[in-house]
Amino acid sequence: WRSRLSTGVTIFSVPTAPANIQDSHIRSISVDLPPSTQLNYAELANITTLCSEAQINADACPASSKIGTVNAHVPLLPGASPNFTGDVFILSKTSGVTFGYIVRGPNGVKAQVRGWIQPVDTDGVGGSDRIRAYSENMPQAPFSPANISFTRPMVLNPVSCGSHPVKTTITGWSGASWTQTV
Repeated sequence: WRSRLSTGVTIFSVPTAPANIQDSHIRSISVDLPPSTQLNYAELANITTLCSEAQINADACPASSKIGTVNAHVPLLPGASPNFTGDVFILSKTSGVTFGYIVRGPNGVKAQVRGWIQPVDTDGVGGSDRIRAYSENMPQAPFSPANISFTRPMVLNPVSCGSHPVKTTITGWSGASWTQTV
C-alpha cells in the first residue's frame, strides 16, 4: 500500500539553464509532472480563505491562504545576503490553482510573481493526463537556485510505483528556450 498524497512537494526547482537563457534571464518556467499525477481536489476544498488581488498587491494576504514557501538566490543584487524568501498564497481555485508570491531580499528589494497549477492534455487523446505547473513574467534578474515548495498536499502522486518523468521547460526573455526531461 502506498499513499497518493504528496506533501512538501517542490514543484519548481530551477536547474541551471544554458548560457543563452541565463544571459537573457528567465521569463517563464513550465513543469509537466508525471502522467496520472492529479490535483488533490479534496485538499483544495479544505482551503477556505483565498488571497485577493488587492491583498497580494498590498503584501497583506491572510495567513490561512498560505500554501507554501519560496526561496531564490539572486547573486547580483546589493546587500549582505543575496537570498530572497517569501510565502506562497492561493489566489484562486477552479479546475486549477492560481498562486502568487512575493520574495523579499536585502535593502527592501522585493518582487511579486504569479503561477498556475492545472490539469493538461499532453497526449492528445482528450481529458487531462498530467498536471502542469508554470510561472511566467519572472523578474529580469539572474537567479539560481530557486524553489517553490507547497506545504499543503495539493498533488496526488501517480497510481503506479516506479520512476516517472518530469519535463521542465525554461524560456528566457530573449525567446530562447530549453527543455529537460528527467
